[in-house]
Amino acid sequence: MSNNIHFSCICGIDIAKKVMQVFKVTSDGVVTNTSVSRKDFLEHFRNIPPALIGMEACATSQHWGRELQGLGHTVKLLSPKAVKPYVKGLKNDRNDAEGIYRALIMGVREVSIKSTAVRDLSLLQTMRAKRQRDKVATINHIRGILAEYGLVMGKSVRAFLSNAGTLIARLKESETTSQLVISELEKLLKEVKEIVSRIEELESSIKKIASENKNYDLFWKKHPRWQ
Repeated sequence: MSNNIHFSCICGIDIAKKVMQVFKVTSDGVVTNTSVSRKDFLEHFRNIPPALIGMEACATSQHWGRELQGLGHTVKLLSPKAVKPYVKGLKNDRNDAEGIYRALIMGVREVSIKSTAVRDLSLLQTMRAKRQRDKVATINHIRGILAEYGLVMGKSVRAFLSNAGTLIARLKESETTSQLVISELEKLLKEVKEIVSRIEELESSIKKIASENKNYDLFWKKHPRWQ
């Protein structure tokens, strides 16, 4: 196994819950494969001259990648599918770390490390998508209940927000409708309005972060209605 003279060492790191397995080849060819606890992981690399480090791409590797870059190291996140052919023997942390090292020096497909802004933007969009799903599910639930009483409205969210309260009030006036049903409908409608308000707040936050990002123009092409 060889190293690159531009780096003090080349490392393949397997990330686990309690320990990090570090397969390392130094510039003079010394090979080690050691376990480092998560709490000591960054300290382990703090005093090492610039190294080339490879890890399998996953949610936590994004965090560790940014931290290691902050210490002056070059970090490459590798596609797990691309790494798999380079792992030899039984699957364990030691073999996985060595496999990541082999994949790294072979130049397999990389996954870019997200900046903190891009990370936050991505997470906020995920949160917004969940809120949207919750909104649609709750609206459809209310529509279904109202339909049981022969009360229907337009399909759009705007039509729902404009008419649901009136229809629930109409039910409230009926002596044949349980007040428990009315109470639950009112609570569900309140939930929808709160979700809509939260989505608007999230979109405002997303727009702010996007406007400060270098991919600002690309973001607006994907989300023109948010401008």
